[in-house]
Amino acid sequence: VAASSPLPAAALSGGSWTVLVVWASVPWILARLGRISGIEPFTVGRPGGRRGAKRLRSQVAGLALLLAVAAAAAPVLLPISLGLAVALVAGSLISGSGVMATLRTLGITVVASLWAGLLHAPWIAGLVDDRPPWSLLVGRDLVEGTDGLGALLRADLGPVGHVLLGWGPLAIALVPLALGREWRLGWSIRAAVIWAAAVGVAWVEARGWSGDVVLPDPAVLLAVAAPAAAMSAGLAVSTYERDLRDYRFGWRQLVLVIGAAGVVVTPLPALATLPDGRFEVPVADLAASAGFLDDDSAVTRVMWVGQAEVLPMPGLRVRDDVHVAVSAGFPDLRDAWPAHDDQATDPGRAAVGSLLTGSSARFGELLAPLGVRYVVVVESAAPSFTETPRLEAPADLIDRLEQQLDLRLVPTDPAMTVFRNEAFVPVEAIVPSSFADLVEAGPDGLTSIDPATIRPAVVSVEVPVPDGETGSDGETESTIDLVPAAVAADESVYVARVPSGRFGVDIDGRTAQAEVYASGQLAAAGDGGEVVIERSDPGSRRIMLGVLALVWLVTWWLAARGWSAEGRAVTQRLLEQAERADPIARTDGDDPDRGLTASPRRGPRRPRRRRRAPEPAGAGAAE
Repeated sequence: VAASSPLPAAALSGGSWTVLVVWASVPWILARLGRISGIEPFTVGRPGGRRGAKRLRSQVAGLALLLAVAAAAAPVLLPISLGLAVALVAGSLISGSGVMATLRTLGITVVASLWAGLLHAPWIAGLVDDRPPWSLLVGRDLVEGTDGLGALLRADLGPVGHVLLGWGPLAIALVPLALGREWRLGWSIRAAVIWAAAVGVAWVEARGWSGDVVLPDPAVLLAVAAPAAAMSAGLAVSTYERDLRDYRFGWRQLVLVIGAAGVVVTPLPALATLPDGRFEVPVADLAASAGFLDDDSAVTRVMWVGQAEVLPMPGLRVRDDVHVAVSAGFPDLRDAWPAHDDQATDPGRAAVGSLLTGSSARFGELLAPLGVRYVVVVESAAPSFTETPRLEAPADLIDRLEQQLDLRLVPTDPAMTVFRNEAFVPVEAIVPSSFADLVEAGPDGLTSIDPATIRPAVVSVEVPVPDGETGSDGETESTIDLVPAAVAADESVYVARVPSGRFGVDIDGRTAQAEVYASGQLAAAGDGGEVVIERSDPGSRRIMLGVLALVWLVTWWLAARGWSAEGRAVTQRLLEQAERADPIARTDGDDPDRGLTASPRRGPRRPRRRRRAPEPAGAGAAE
């Protein structure tokens, strides 16, 4: 059932990294929460005293390590883990069993989530102040096809979903709910609560009923519901083995037939995609049609505008149908992290807001201090020749951009509309000393800047290969290297990055004092000289990273100890169950610690009667 879910294929075809990670991580989180609860069949005993305290530390550390590793790829898993623990408590209240155990599990989950947040302390400390942390955690990583309630119930999205066969997992889930007893019924109710809560919140978000509350994407929530459905399928097998034989023939056998039909039809849509194997993944991405966006990515930025579903990286909302993101060249895996180190997205969002209100005719000059050279309006996640579905950009957005005096249209693939900023300022630039006053004056001040007075602070030069090595054409081979430029005394150095103690400007070996603005920092050249812009971590940051590495090691050590102890406890429990099932295999006497190789004791032995040797023939007659 888990492997037949439409979600992995939908995540691949839609380029949704978050959906894929959540779908793969939630089963491990659920298993860990079950072991922490100790509810049957996860019962391994609860030692008290010092051993109980050690086990509690190991449980918290194990869950914290799991959450920290998973949240490194999908931060939304931190709030999802808390939601899973709350759903377990609700399911226990409905089933009337395990309430205190799940409440204890909820408390451990809260502490483990805080611990996992501590393990990501540098990322949390680096959050932009005016960007809500909650929106960063839940993200906006959408997959198409999650609008209707029926599609949500069937998880009918992507290339694997099916209108009729998608009901198979729900048919299987009916079996433990209708026939289960004891812990099978309890866990099936908990799984049903998790599934219903995830689908319900997804429906609220898909219908737009959440208002200003930012919720995870419906596809991400369905990735939580899918493992709950797979748990119900596993409980259905246990119910068939243990509980069905206690009932007479009747309607319960009909439920079993429905569940068996669900088992048969559930994998069919996934099997239909095996011959192709691509799951409708595009054969190329946007970089194939706009490779020029990566030119000079060290000194330029690209602004991506469009609907969140088609942006190549997480963006910030300007309005419901317009989101904006900024990257250095074409986005890569580092940009998929919601709190990447590019600090131009927030002022870029403000600039796009001004554009949509019609308050500026020189949008490029608003982007100049951010180092944005290209503005890309995205309407599809892949080039047009891949026949990937399109999401048309708002008409007023395109109209506003076409009316700007300092933007030039660049011919490219119809999947996107590219504008080049004629008022571009490099991310690291040498500018006139009056640049600060001009930036503060707004668009009118920027208009008076002579483009000839602005040049990159890093220059590309052709460096020949040493030792006179030649290529096959007989010419000397060379490479392109980046070297610092020279700055005059009447100039300044502008860096479109907020320093935060991590970026420094050196001129001829002297650290230049920089004025910090919303979009970057400006350093006076002084007597002039060679410019070196480098990232330098202060000593306090290095100490913090060293302490954090130590915390990771301690967490891993505590978690490993706990997992080892759990393995030994499970092994001992299985041995005890085997002994109870087969009395002949019991250990000698009443001491079960002698091992299974000792001979079983079968009660007191009776004294054996000594057999007399037979008398020789004729002995009695002789007497």
